[in-house]
Amino acid sequence: MLLVAGQILLAQETWEGEEGMTVVVTDERGQPVPGVLIVLLYGDEGVRGPSLTTGDDGVAEVENLAAGEWQVDLRRESFMLLTSYLKIDAGKEPEVAFSSRQRTGAYWAPLNAVYLPLGADLDAGVAAGTKSLKRAQRDQAREEKRLAKAAQREERRFRRGRSARVVDPVVPRRTSSDRVAAAPAPATGPALSRNPNLLSFGACRECREGEWSVTTSVRAPAGEGGTCSAPDWNSFADRLVAPWEGTRRQFAGGLLEEGDFGALPLLESEAVDALEESYPWLGRESSCSAIAVLLPAGSRYVGFRYQAGERATVADCLLGEDCQIGQARFVAEPQVISRDGFILVGSAFENQSPERARVGRLTVYFAPPAGWLPPN
Repeated sequence: MLLVAGQILLAQETWEGEEGMTVVVTDERGQPVPGVLIVLLYGDEGVRGPSLTTGDDGVAEVENLAAGEWQVDLRRESFMLLTSYLKIDAGKEPEVAFSSRQRTGAYWAPLNAVYLPLGADLDAGVAAGTKSLKRAQRDQAREEKRLAKAAQREERRFRRGRSARVVDPVVPRRTSSDRVAAAPAPATGPALSRNPNLLSFGACRECREGEWSVTTSVRAPAGEGGTCSAPDWNSFADRLVAPWEGTRRQFAGGLLEEGDFGALPLLESEAVDALEESYPWLGRESSCSAIAVLLPAGSRYVGFRYQAGERATVADCLLGEDCQIGQARFVAEPQVISRDGFILVGSAFENQSPERARVGRLTVYFAPPAGWLPPN
């Protein structure tokens, strides 16, 4: 409180200002979704701002927001959690930097959100938002085609320069004498779900058309809890670019798995030693454990799922809350970092139990680039 000329005034919250916005929430059919809880967090420290709920028309308006960077969480039962990061500037349309969906339980219905200035034409604004999404998808498809052609050119140059090599092929090759017709690449999530032999390779029953999933886990021994934070994944990704280029892999899987599986064992031992020297947390069992997935270059990140438990029994974890099992949590939203040759999705899992070990599990959903198939 502030005392001015004998009067008590309420201090202004750090998130308060003169800006505002309209949030329009729809389902995948474009129908409005009422009753969506919208929670706003302001700035780098995530100061809790106002909470509001969409009306019958799927619309909610909020005023008195400060200019700057905001995190907007949308929650409604039977839908995925949708988190958007956006910037609000005076007199400008809210600029969305990044959005991510988190699957919880058996729910996989997506929410879509469009952020508009107060007083904007809703029909035109929602149409423009949908058009921007379609444009982004077209741009992504063009980029995937460009990367596929670049890989083909590199492959031809490699064959001209050397006589033989050993690789995991990205696309199956067949000789002219092979008269068995090649099976077409699976194209849709539901089709993949009907073939149980493919499930272990990343297809999932909850995936939408053209999407895949990959899961990794980490064991965190008993700990006291404390100041667990996510590693500097940006710096790590920068250091990984050069050694990863030598693998020539379109890999999808955990950074480090038990039994020498995962991405790191694909590197030269000298490169792994150098990474472990620079990043002591790499592969180390700790109550605050790093966990990450690598995706093929050109993939489109869709969303994630956090789970935790003991041994094979796991339950869901929500952002900013303890996992259902208790005394365990994921410290933040996954960081999605794109580099030449791969996309890294990384986080950190903390076990706060002083007595029992916990297992943290990260599932990442993605749409692979054109022509990609999982390794045999």
